[in-house]
Amino acid sequence: MKKNSLIGSAITLLCFCTAFILPLAGCDGNPAPPALEIELFARGFTNPTACVAPRDGSGRLFVTEQTGAVRIVDSSGNVLKEPFIDISERMVKPFSAYDESGLLGIAFHPDYAVNGRFFLFYNALPTVDTPEGYHSNVRIAEYLVTPGDPNRADPASEQVLLDVPHPQSNHNGGQLAFGPDGYLYIGIGD
Repeated sequence: MKKNSLIGSAITLLCFCTAFILPLAGCDGNPAPPALEIELFARGFTNPTACVAPRDGSGRLFVTEQTGAVRIVDSSGNVLKEPFIDISERMVKPFSAYDESGLLGIAFHPDYAVNGRFFLFYNALPTVDTPEGYHSNVRIAEYLVTPGDPNRADPASEQVLLDVPHPQSNHNGGQLAFGPDGYLYIGIGD
């Protein structure tokens, strides 16, 4: 592609984006968007990667930490001392400041309040099926909450659903979400 055509494409894209963004910013007689304020709700996490709330009526948030723990934040913003689950021993250890692997995603089953099922996305240790020289396996695993203790999951309940050999420590994806169709969607990366 020629340099002029790249510049022309960039200008066209900028104009196209501007045409849709500017009206949202109060231009062209449209009302300005409401003012937003940022307020600290919870702190004390180590490399948080995801935050979700199960549909269980508890008002809790579950925050995944890249290092392998899932932390619970109660409805007042207090981070519980003990993690919900810690899978750090099952994961590869980061080997650089730019390592993108670890515990990257969490999703709660739509019927979590009844069945206690949730899912984690993490970079597992290589197995005998992992090609030589590969970094890890991208793993999707199902877990269960501990019966009688909604603030603790059972690490022994792990059911591996998917293991995908991953050659590098980056571009892992990590998103997990249930769609309106009830299926679990997974963003693997490249």
